[in-house]
Amino acid sequence: MHWNNIRILGALIALAGCAGTTSGRPATDEGTISHIMIDRQVPAYTVVMGVPVDATPAQWSQVRRMKAKSSKVELIEWKAFFPEAEKRLAQYIIKDEYGMKGRLGDFLYAVQNYPGAPFGLTWNGGMAFTQLDYRHTEAMYAEYMSNPSGWRARGGRGARADPVNPDGHLPFFLVPREEQERLAGQQ
Repeated sequence: MHWNNIRILGALIALAGCAGTTSGRPATDEGTISHIMIDRQVPAYTVVMGVPVDATPAQWSQVRRMKAKSSKVELIEWKAFFPEAEKRLAQYIIKDEYGMKGRLGDFLYAVQNYPGAPFGLTWNGGMAFTQLDYRHTEAMYAEYMSNPSGWRARGGRGARADPVNPDGHLPFFLVPREEQERLAGQQ
């Protein structure tokens, strides 16, 4: 997926309202999204986005256009995807440098509770959310592919030193929106 497409999908965030939950529970087969879109156009990452239950015709039109552009974009009903979701996403992680395979439930919680937001799952188990994250992931993947046996894992660096370290993104999406708003009001 090219950065422009990610920006377009990100616009769905505003259209969907980004309604998070307050329960702090893991992802379920119920809730805020009706479908999941999985975009595998770029080998370095997989973009996963929940389509809001109350998506407007304009949002559906955008999703369908994205799917029509490539056979590497899938649109699956959430309830059909959910039972095998972690297993399905784990197959896209080539080297799990961050222990993401054990945290895919948290990743899915974020996808489910922020419908319309494109979340990137990187080849090395990281999480991409910004343009910098996606570019960094592409560069690291190219370096890895040029010499897989000589690859030095980057996952041991802290979140500040590593733009795709899930600890730099994921905790934000696991805090209920009301708590985020309360904390923001204290600043």
